[in-house]
Amino acid sequence: MNIDTLNTFVTEINIIIATIGVVVTIIGVFIGGLTLFNYIRISDLRKVFNEFKEQTQKEIYKTQKAAHRIIASYHITDVNDKIELLKSAIELDPKAFNGYNALGYAYLEKGELNKAAAAFMNAVHNNPDQKEGYFDLATVYLKFGDTELCLHNLKEAIKADPTSKRDLEGNPAFTLLWNNPEYRKLAGLTDEKAKSGNGT
Repeated sequence: MNIDTLNTFVTEINIIIATIGVVVTIIGVFIGGLTLFNYIRISDLRKVFNEFKEQTQKEIYKTQKAAHRIIASYHITDVNDKIELLKSAIELDPKAFNGYNALGYAYLEKGELNKAAAAFMNAVHNNPDQKEGYFDLATVYLKFGDTELCLHNLKEAIKADPTSKRDLEGNPAFTLLWNNPEYRKLAGLTDEKAKSGNGT
Protein backbone atom coordinates (compact mmCIF):
# COMPACT_ATOMS: atom_id res chain seq x y z
CA MET A 1 0.00 0.00 0.00
CA ASN A 2 1.44 3.30 -0.92
CA ILE A 3 1.27 6.56 0.96
CA ASP A 4 -1.33 8.12 -1.36
CA THR A 5 -3.71 5.24 -0.86
CA LEU A 6 -3.15 5.37 2.88
CA ASN A 7 -3.79 9.13 2.95
CA THR A 8 -6.96 8.67 0.89
CA PHE A 9 -8.13 5.89 3.24
CA VAL A 10 -7.42 8.03 6.34
CA THR A 11 -9.21 11.00 4.75
CA GLU A 12 -12.25 8.86 3.98
CA ILE A 13 -12.31 7.53 7.55
CA ASN A 14 -11.99 11.07 8.90
CA ILE A 15 -14.88 12.16 6.68
CA ILE A 16 -17.00 9.23 7.92
CA ILE A 17 -16.10 9.97 11.56
CA ALA A 18 -16.82 13.70 11.05
CA THR A 19 -20.15 12.85 9.39
CA ILE A 20 -21.06 10.52 12.25
CA GLY A 21 -20.05 13.26 14.69
CA VAL A 22 -22.26 15.82 12.92
CA VAL A 23 -25.20 13.37 12.84
CA VAL A 24 -24.75 12.56 16.54
CA THR A 25 -24.50 16.28 17.33
CA ILE A 26 -27.68 16.98 15.36
CA ILE A 27 -29.47 14.13 17.13
CA GLY A 28 -28.19 15.41 20.48
CA VAL A 29 -29.34 18.94 19.76
CA PHE A 30 -32.74 17.60 18.63
CA ILE A 31 -33.10 15.48 21.78
CA GLY A 32 -31.95 18.40 23.93
CA GLY A 33 -34.45 20.71 22.23
CA LEU A 34 -37.22 18.15 22.60
CA THR A 35 -36.34 17.70 26.26
CA LEU A 36 -36.35 21.45 26.82
CA PHE A 37 -39.68 21.80 24.96
CA ASN A 38 -41.26 19.04 27.08
CA TYR A 39 -39.82 20.54 30.27
CA ILE A 40 -41.34 23.92 29.40
CA ARG A 41 -44.61 22.25 28.41
CA ILE A 42 -44.74 20.25 31.65
CA SER A 43 -43.93 23.42 33.60
CA ASP A 44 -46.79 25.20 31.82
CA LEU A 45 -49.12 22.27 32.51
CA ARG A 46 -48.07 22.26 36.16
CA LYS A 47 -48.76 26.00 36.33
CA VAL A 48 -52.20 25.57 34.70
CA PHE A 49 -53.00 22.67 37.03
CA ASN A 50 -51.97 24.66 40.11
CA GLU A 51 -54.08 27.64 38.99
CA PHE A 52 -57.05 25.30 38.40
CA LYS A 53 -56.54 23.70 41.80
CA GLU A 54 -56.36 27.08 43.52
CA GLN A 55 -59.49 28.33 41.72
CA THR A 56 -61.36 25.14 42.58
CA GLN A 57 -60.42 25.47 46.24
CA LYS A 58 -61.67 29.07 46.25
CA GLU A 59 -64.97 28.01 44.64
CA ILE A 60 -65.43 25.19 47.15
CA TYR A 61 -64.77 27.61 50.01
CA LYS A 62 -67.31 30.11 48.64
CA THR A 63 -69.90 27.34 48.16
CA GLN A 64 -69.38 26.07 51.70
CA LYS A 65 -69.56 29.57 53.14
CA ALA A 66 -72.78 30.25 51.22
CA ALA A 67 -74.27 26.94 52.44
CA HIS A 68 -73.43 27.84 56.04
CA ARG A 69 -75.16 31.18 55.67
CA ILE A 70 -78.26 29.57 54.16
CA ILE A 71 -78.42 27.05 57.01
CA ALA A 72 -77.86 29.82 59.57
CA SER A 73 -80.76 31.79 58.08
CA TYR A 74 -83.18 29.05 59.14
CA HIS A 75 -82.56 30.02 62.77
CA ILE A 76 -83.01 33.77 62.35
CA THR A 77 -86.40 35.08 63.42
CA ASP A 78 -86.09 38.65 62.11
CA VAL A 79 -87.16 38.41 58.47
CA ASN A 80 -85.07 41.43 57.37
CA ASP A 81 -81.91 39.94 58.90
CA LYS A 82 -82.77 36.62 57.27
CA ILE A 83 -83.13 38.26 53.87
CA GLU A 84 -79.81 40.09 54.21
CA LEU A 85 -78.00 36.90 55.22
CA LEU A 86 -79.54 34.98 52.31
CA LYS A 87 -78.61 37.75 49.87
CA SER A 88 -75.01 37.58 51.08
CA ALA A 89 -75.03 33.79 50.61
CA ILE A 90 -76.33 34.14 47.06
CA GLU A 91 -73.77 36.83 46.34
CA LEU A 92 -71.05 34.37 47.35
CA ASP A 93 -72.50 31.54 45.28
CA PRO A 94 -75.56 32.23 43.13
CA LYS A 95 -75.99 28.50 42.50
CA ALA A 96 -75.83 27.51 46.18
CA PHE A 97 -78.38 24.81 46.88
CA ASN A 98 -81.64 26.22 48.24
CA GLY A 99 -80.34 29.81 48.35
CA TYR A 100 -82.96 31.37 46.13
CA ASN A 101 -85.68 29.08 47.49
CA ALA A 102 -84.95 30.18 51.06
CA LEU A 103 -84.82 33.83 49.96
CA GLY A 104 -88.19 33.41 48.26
CA TYR A 105 -89.75 32.03 51.44
CA ALA A 106 -88.27 34.90 53.44
CA TYR A 107 -89.94 37.33 51.04
CA LEU A 108 -93.19 35.37 51.36
CA GLU A 109 -92.90 35.67 55.13
CA LYS A 110 -92.53 39.44 54.67
CA GLY A 111 -95.50 39.51 52.28
CA GLU A 112 -93.48 40.59 49.23
CA LEU A 113 -94.95 38.25 46.61
CA ASN A 114 -93.20 39.81 43.60
CA LYS A 115 -89.78 39.47 45.18
CA ALA A 116 -90.62 35.93 46.27
CA ALA A 117 -91.64 35.04 42.71
CA ALA A 118 -88.39 36.55 41.36
CA ALA A 119 -86.34 34.51 43.83
CA PHE A 120 -88.17 31.29 42.93
CA MET A 121 -87.66 32.05 39.22
CA ASN A 122 -83.94 32.29 39.90
CA ALA A 123 -84.10 28.97 41.73
CA VAL A 124 -85.73 27.38 38.68
CA HIS A 125 -83.25 29.04 36.34
CA ASN A 126 -80.26 27.76 38.34
CA ASN A 127 -81.72 24.30 38.96
CA PRO A 128 -84.18 23.48 36.18
CA ASP A 129 -84.01 19.78 36.99
CA GLN A 130 -85.15 20.23 40.60
CA LYS A 131 -88.85 20.17 41.44
CA GLU A 132 -88.68 22.45 44.49
CA GLY A 133 -88.39 25.73 42.58
CA TYR A 134 -91.40 24.86 40.44
CA PHE A 135 -93.48 24.00 43.51
CA ASP A 136 -92.43 27.27 45.12
CA LEU A 137 -93.39 29.24 42.01
CA ALA A 138 -96.72 27.40 41.83
CA THR A 139 -97.40 28.41 45.44
CA VAL A 140 -96.73 32.08 44.71
CA TYR A 141 -98.82 32.07 41.54
CA LEU A 142 -101.69 30.54 43.46
CA LYS A 143 -101.37 33.36 46.02
CA PHE A 144 -101.53 35.79 43.07
CA GLY A 145 -104.70 34.01 41.96
CA ASP A 146 -103.12 32.81 38.72
CA THR A 147 -104.28 29.19 38.50
CA GLU A 148 -102.94 28.77 34.98
CA LEU A 149 -99.32 29.65 35.91
CA CYS A 150 -99.66 27.65 39.10
CA LEU A 151 -100.66 24.53 37.15
CA HIS A 152 -97.97 25.20 34.53
CA ASN A 153 -95.29 25.15 37.22
CA LEU A 154 -96.73 22.01 38.79
CA LYS A 155 -96.48 20.36 35.35
CA GLU A 156 -92.86 21.51 35.12
CA ALA A 157 -92.19 20.02 38.56
CA ILE A 158 -93.56 16.68 37.36
CA LYS A 159 -91.41 16.89 34.21
CA ALA A 160 -88.35 17.56 36.36
CA ASP A 161 -89.23 14.77 38.78
CA PRO A 162 -92.13 12.40 38.04
CA THR A 163 -92.41 11.52 41.73
CA SER A 164 -93.77 15.06 42.21
CA LYS A 165 -97.24 13.66 41.58
CA ARG A 166 -97.14 12.15 45.07
CA ASP A 167 -96.36 15.59 46.50
CA LEU A 168 -99.65 16.92 45.11
CA GLU A 169 -101.92 14.46 46.93
CA GLY A 170 -103.48 16.30 49.84
CA ASN A 171 -100.89 19.10 49.69
CA PRO A 172 -102.35 21.87 51.88
CA ALA A 173 -100.58 24.55 49.80
CA PHE A 174 -102.91 23.69 46.94
CA THR A 175 -106.26 23.18 48.73
CA LEU A 176 -107.83 25.76 46.42
CA LEU A 177 -107.07 23.41 43.52
CA TRP A 178 -108.20 20.10 45.00
CA ASN A 179 -111.42 20.22 43.00
CA ASN A 180 -109.78 21.56 39.84
CA PRO A 181 -109.98 18.86 37.12
CA GLU A 182 -106.53 19.67 35.74
CA TYR A 183 -104.98 19.51 39.22
CA ARG A 184 -106.72 16.19 39.90
CA LYS A 185 -105.37 14.85 36.62
CA LEU A 186 -101.82 16.04 37.44
CA ALA A 187 -101.96 14.50 40.90
CA GLY A 188 -103.59 11.31 39.69
CA LEU A 189 -106.46 11.87 42.13
CA THR A 190 -109.83 10.21 41.90
CA ASP A 191 -112.91 12.30 42.61
CA GLU A 192 -113.11 10.74 46.06
CA LYS A 193 -109.47 11.58 46.90
CA ALA A 194 -109.86 15.15 45.70
CA LYS A 195 -112.92 15.74 47.88
CA SER A 196 -111.28 14.32 50.98
CA GLY A 197 -108.05 16.22 50.35
CA ASN A 198 -105.80 13.25 50.86
CA GLY A 199 -104.56 10.18 49.09
CA THR A 200 -106.01 7.68 51.53
